[in-house]
Amino acid sequence: MTQFVRRAEIRKSRGRGRLALGLAGLLVTAMLFAYIWQRICLSQQLASIEELSALNQELAAQGKRLLLESQKLNSWSAVEKAAVEKLGMSYPEKEQIVAAIMPPSRPETGLASVIKGMFNPVNPAWSQP
Repeated sequence: MTQFVRRAEIRKSRGRGRLALGLAGLLVTAMLFAYIWQRICLSQQLASIEELSALNQELAAQGKRLLLESQKLNSWSAVEKAAVEKLGMSYPEKEQIVAAIMPPSRPETGLASVIKGMFNPVNPAWSQP
């Protein structure tokens, strides 16, 4: 028993083949587009990372320079040099020095403790002229 294929059945199978081929072509085109888009985005991100890395290195170098300048300005020799050169300051002579020593405050309160602190120095070296 032989069965014959009719023309309508042949046309249906051709339509399905073309549809499958069209969908496969569309899928390949979409994948190619996605791959190219992904590569473009990746190259943009890499360029941005390199730019930010260069900026980070520049800011780190500037931070080191500022730290060094801060340490230089805070050193006593720099402060002394600036006071002498810019402000005309100098060390006082021995006759210009006046010692004003106040006794340390005591935890006890009241008038008696204040008077006692005024007349009885804590350190015997304070009572000498």
